[in-house]
Amino acid sequence: MSKATFFRLFKREFGLTPVEYIIQERLAEAKRLLRNPVATVADVCFRAGFNNPAYFQTIFKKYEGITPGLYKKQCSLG
Repeated sequence: MSKATFFRLFKREFGLTPVEYIIQERLAEAKRLLRNPVATVADVCFRAGFNNPAYFQTIFKKYEGITPGLYKKQCSLG
């Protein structure tokens, strides 16, 4: 199966591309890790599989609507 065919079938079956799926899984792990009060945002970034903290911040805000730091703060308050 070609890469293009795989991507097309994956999107048809799951409603999102493989890259979007991986991002969502990494963000779910990041959110879990951010609930740890001693974990830093940078540490969470790398442990969740992101290589660039600025990119992580951008993607997190795009999908979650808030920054990872604010998410972490809200988790510690609630």
